[in-house]
Amino acid sequence: MRVEREPLPARGERGARHADAEAERLPAEPEAGTRHDPLRARGTLTVRADSSGQADALEAALAGGAGEDVPGSHAEVARRGLELSIVLAAEDAGALRAAVNAYLRWVQLTADVHAVARE
Repeated sequence: MRVEREPLPARGERGARHADAEAERLPAEPEAGTRHDPLRARGTLTVRADSSGQADALEAALAGGAGEDVPGSHAEVARRGLELSIVLAAEDAGALRAAVNAYLRWVQLTADVHAVARE
């Protein structure tokens, strides 16, 4: 199993792609009469399973509402073959960090249980 995240640019190296992503997640000012998006920090984890059985187990565990346990965050899980994408959105950087850590623990726990079950 392999877990990846989108790389962050080095300080001062903000390309067009990063600027677009930053503008998308952190609007400068809400328009008058509109509500500011409360989930301002975003991140994506990509997990590559070793087998279709492991991918099935990960998808079932993660898509089953596991993220409801992380206050101030929301997660969406999508699968394509052996690859699962976990898109996280949170109120702030602290909530995003908590969500990333929680999902990484759940991914590792699910992979460990799947390995024991296969023995």
